[in-house]
Amino acid sequence: LDHLVGLLLRALIAQVTGAKPLQVHVVIESVMIASLVLAAGVVLDQPIGLVLRGAGVVGAGCFVTGLILIGLTGAAGRLLARFRRPR
Repeated sequence: LDHLVGLLLRALIAQVTGAKPLQVHVVIESVMIASLVLAAGVVLDQPIGLVLRGAGVVGAGCFVTGLILIGLTGAAGRLLARFRRPR
C-alpha cells in the first residue's frame, strides 16, 4: 500500500509541475535527506546557522548527484544500445 501511495504521489507531483518522474523523485529524496540533517542538528542542539548551512549543502549535493546519475545512466543505456545493434 505504501508503494502505491508513493507512486500516486510522484505521478501527481510530476503532472502538476510538468517535470519528469525521475527528477521529481530526486527532488523528493533531496528534501528528505536535507530534512533529516536538519532534524539531527536540532536534536543534537547545534547552532541553527550551522545546521541550516549543512542541510542546504547536503540537499544540494544529493540533488546534483542524483541528476548526474540519471544522465550517466541514460548515456550508458544509449552506448550499450549502440553496441548491441547488428552491423
